[in-house]
Amino acid sequence: MKKGKVITATIGLNGNVEITAYCLATDSWQDHQYFLAEAIKLEHADKRGSNRSLRAALLILFSHFEGVINQIYLEKNYTVTRRDSLAEKAEYIHKRASPKLARLNIKLWKGLRDIIAHPGIEKTISGDALTERSTYERLSADSVRATSALISQWLDAVCLALAVERFTDTKAMIESLSEGLGQSEGPKEI
Repeated sequence: MKKGKVITATIGLNGNVEITAYCLATDSWQDHQYFLAEAIKLEHADKRGSNRSLRAALLILFSHFEGVINQIYLEKNYTVTRRDSLAEKAEYIHKRASPKLARLNIKLWKGLRDIIAHPGIEKTISGDALTERSTYERLSADSVRATSALISQWLDAVCLALAVERFTDTKAMIESLSEGLGQSEGPKEI
């Protein structure tokens, strides 16, 4: 099993084995997709609901992004200091993956994510002041979808270049361990 993935086998008093597997980075991508779809569905019928889903989609997109970045650092044994920002980690990975890859500029979207995660703060990105109001003015289904596609394409290219899995098939992990333990039943929990 690769670093950063969690798999647990619990043996009950009756001898039954329950196996669970988790990958928060993978689950967060699926959560992001869910909230983005909700925002699109509500865009014209329920603006408040759409905005709520857009904020959730953006927060969770960056959870996925950071989770994959951290997974790459773990698997490649890259050194990180406490002060390394997410953008610095992404740039470090970019240089090791391929200088031919397009650079990923996430400053605006990371700034908006920070404001959503920490209400009351302001950010200045390339001379542009971002406030809580900015999240309502700049977030739209189209803008979040475009940012999601940009980040996803970059992560796919980097993971391919570095031979790191972006998504974890937790069901396959459980089935593999179950077979190794001689379990005939399928997974109990995923």
